[in-house]
Amino acid sequence: MSTAPIPYGSDEPLPSPGFANDRALAAFRDLVRACLPQLALLGVWEYRVDAVASSTSVDCSPLDPSLGLPGAVRATLQPSILGERVTPSVGSVVLVAFVNGNAARPIVIAGDPNATPSAATLLGGTAYAARVGDGVTLSIAQLNASGANIGGTPVTWPSPIQATIASGSTKVKVG
Repeated sequence: MSTAPIPYGSDEPLPSPGFANDRALAAFRDLVRACLPQLALLGVWEYRVDAVASSTSVDCSPLDPSLGLPGAVRATLQPSILGERVTPSVGSVVLVAFVNGNAARPIVIAGDPNATPSAATLLGGTAYAARVGDGVTLSIAQLNASGANIGGTPVTWPSPIQATIASGSTKVKVG
């Protein structure tokens, strides 16, 4: 008999809250929830945005109210690793976590990538980044002021030069 572990991603369904016919399992779940109510707060949960409270928080409610999660919560919008804060649209789905399992500290850690946000802000001001494929235009004044020359002879440009960025750095610092 093989004792190899079942690979991650097995198609075998796990018991879920809809597995109501098993009274022993339901009683065990009730016992665990009664002894460790904060256990449910240690996951990441889908919530629907009910209202945008401010540029840094949204009011939201759980998609599945039967999970025993806090109902309507005001969750802080966490900035991404790149420093921007995106405000999700009302009705969109976000992922909510509770910091240290504390129901009083809900945070939005991600939003629906297919939903259009209602606003986006880059913390610390505006920053620009050029990407491969972006168009660029250099004005006559910029080119002439740069002091371009070929073999010591100044070069002047009769019109703006327009081009497309074909390559560049794989690392960009924005902000």
